[in-house]
Amino acid sequence: MKSHVIVIDKNYNTKHSITPNALSYKNTKCIISNSIDVNHYVLQRFYKAHGDTYNYSNFKYNNTKTLSTIICKVHGEFKQAYEMHIKHGCKKCGIKSVASQKLNNTQILIDRMYNVRKKAVELGNTDAAGWVAKHCN
Repeated sequence: MKSHVIVIDKNYNTKHSITPNALSYKNTKCIISNSIDVNHYVLQRFYKAHGDTYNYSNFKYNNTKTLSTIICKVHGEFKQAYEMHIKHGCKKCGIKSVASQKLNNTQILIDRMYNVRKKAVELGNTDAAGWVAKHCN
């Protein structure tokens, strides 16, 4: 059996068991598979990604694809796998965020078109002003 050393990942404050030989390799990283307390490591990654947006009191890590219970402070309990949660979080919050972004983008476009029309009128370009008025009001 190979001997292992304990390495502390300062990003997540987690402990990992790695062979000294592996430490000499350039790409050796502290990851789930070498974590001493896998659930703690996963939760630290979640907190780093999402802050305190979610409650993980019912979360139990099995593997990257197995669903587990997460509690959104806005929408309540939902089930999500580790790999989806680390990237996306609550689907309902995501839908709300996307809708909000689209609304903001639409408002920005309307404001820009209004400014184009206003500038066209100021410059006496009635064709441009008319087109913007017809298509953007």
